[in-house]
Amino acid sequence: MKDSISLHDEFLKQSIDLLNGSNALQDLVFKPLKRRIFPIVAVAGLVNLLILVLLFYILSQLTHLRHGGLPALSVPTPGLTVP
Repeated sequence: MKDSISLHDEFLKQSIDLLNGSNALQDLVFKPLKRRIFPIVAVAGLVNLLILVLLFYILSQLTHLRHGGLPALSVPTPGLTVP
């Protein structure tokens, strides 16, 4: 019974702090949430950036290949003379 009253008093105190314009919500909810989510978002952004760089590298290699990156093979055929 005593625990439920102290829990109720704590919620009442937090509600009064919120109504008075205190930054209790900021301190109790948003700051810990930012601390947990920021590393996940940072790593996801870094992975996406690396994938984008890899994609551009592959595309540049494909365009070099298409525009004469490999020499043409000249295979002599038997019976024909190449001038």
